[in-house]
Amino acid sequence: MQLESDPVTELRILGPAELRLPDGTLEHSFLAGPKRLGLLTYLVLRRPGGFHRRDSLLPLFWPERGQKDARNALSNMLYHMRRTLGAELIVNRGREEVGMAEEGIWCDALAFHRELEDGRPEAAVELYRGELLEGFHLVDGDPAFDQWLGGERRRLRRVYLEALELLAANAAGEGEEMEAVRWWRRRFHEDRLDARVLEELMRSLRRAGQGVKVGEVMELHTRALEEELGMEPAPELVELAGALTRVYRGGRAGRGPDGDASEEPGPARVPSSRSALDPLCVAVLPFEELGATDPGAFADGLHSDLLTRLSAVEAL
Repeated sequence: MQLESDPVTELRILGPAELRLPDGTLEHSFLAGPKRLGLLTYLVLRRPGGFHRRDSLLPLFWPERGQKDARNALSNMLYHMRRTLGAELIVNRGREEVGMAEEGIWCDALAFHRELEDGRPEAAVELYRGELLEGFHLVDGDPAFDQWLGGERRRLRRVYLEALELLAANAAGEGEEMEAVRWWRRRFHEDRLDARVLEELMRSLRRAGQGVKVGEVMELHTRALEEELGMEPAPELVELAGALTRVYRGGRAGRGPDGDASEEPGPARVPSSRSALDPLCVAVLPFEELGATDPGAFADGLHSDLLTRLSAVEAL
């Protein structure tokens, strides 16, 4: 039985790939051969502790080869993987199935999920150094492998961002406002275009008594919009940033009626109820023409007309 203290092979694939053998030495052969690294990652993540039929692996990694040639290539690669990692890590079930042993290898992507499942989001996010197999591309593989890898990258990143927001919410719930700011900052720097995250960060800065730094993050958001999308920030965000900054200008920080930090004395406060800073929002979903065989221009036109008319209402 594998003991927790026993030395194991470490595979880090969240961010730049790194393979470290049980004796602590870095193994570079997998990094030099993308196909070998791709196969190892697929065996570890696609079905942890399970088995894959060899015939299912052949078209992913050797789509241009014939059956016999591809099977020989797979056998040779598995042979070299056993020599490098140890024969006990690459296991067979019968002649047609191959898999990775659960014991003897540690993978950061699998550990990331285990930490979240065990209620340790902070430990989980520290394992996330970047997207899955950052910078990796399998040149002559099948597009199905790229689709799988892309899907895993998006899924892991989404879970990581959700974990950051959970940590921020937990910190705020416990009254640790500076800690909440730290997590919201980390979340914001993952996507400076996200207006919702920017607003959460700005409000968190105010509650932590750092309203003077609101302008800095607003400037980062503005710059990112201009450089990546050629757009300007939403007027309501600009107005909110200005109000949160004015709260701290020329006076001391106190606690407002909603429990948030505010300046006293001074007229500038961020209202706790709906106002121009928290405008009424209406979502207009697409219409369907029931019973129509064609989606129809009428439904599309009605949708566009409603959006146009509602956009003219200043309160929205």
